[in-house]
Amino acid sequence: MSVGGAYEGGGGPEVRMKASKAPPSSLRQQSRAGSSSGRMSTAALTAGLDRIPDQLGYLVISEDGVLASAGELENDEHTAGVIMQMVRTANRFRLPGAAEVPFKRMSVVLEDFVLAVTVSGQKVFVVKRQHAHPEHVMA
Repeated sequence: MSVGGAYEGGGGPEVRMKASKAPPSSLRQQSRAGSSSGRMSTAALTAGLDRIPDQLGYLVISEDGVLASAGELENDEHTAGVIMQMVRTANRFRLPGAAEVPFKRMSVVLEDFVLAVTVSGQKVFVVKRQHAHPEHVMA
C-alpha cells in the first residue's frame, strides 16, 4: 500500500488516530443537508471543504467509490482506495465490548502535506492540507 511512494525507503508516514464523538461542525451540517430520499447533492457533500485553510484538495468517498473530489485529489481513485483500505484496517481495532467505531478521525502526516481523514456515517472525507513544518532552532 503506497501513497505517492510514501512507504519507500523506510521513512513511512506517521499516522495519528484520535477518538472523538462528533465530526467537525461543517461535516455535521453536511450530514443533515441531504434530500428527503437520503441522498446528498455534491454541493451538500462538499459544503465547507473549499474553505479549509491550507487545503490543497479533497475527496468524499463511500464504499461505492469517489462521490466528489477537487484540487490535487481530483479524480484520484488510487489515493481513495488506499485511504479506504486504511479506514477498513483501523476499524478492525475495536476494544472488546465496545459498540462504537474505534475512531472518527485519522491523520496521515507526510513530509510536505497531511491527509486529514474524517469518517461520518457511511462517508469518508479526506482533505489534503499543506504540512506546516516547525521551524528548526539553531543553537
